[in-house]
Amino acid sequence: GETGDPRSWLDGLGEEWLVGTIAEVVDRLGALSDAGVDRVMLQHQDHSDVEMVRLLGKELAPRVSAG
Repeated sequence: GETGDPRSWLDGLGEEWLVGTIAEVVDRLGALSDAGVDRVMLQHQDHSDVEMVRLLGKELAPRVSAG
């Protein structure tokens, strides 16, 4: 169940979830790439948080794009 504690919720996520700062997610994606993963699909669950979507497009995508 949800307790309202963000840290508790984050700690309960599985290893397949990519959470953290942009740099931490870039590092995790790099590790996945090193392990042979050549494609990931990212999803941001809070659809009202357009600032995060902008941040992902501006800061994350250019650091990990293959093309």
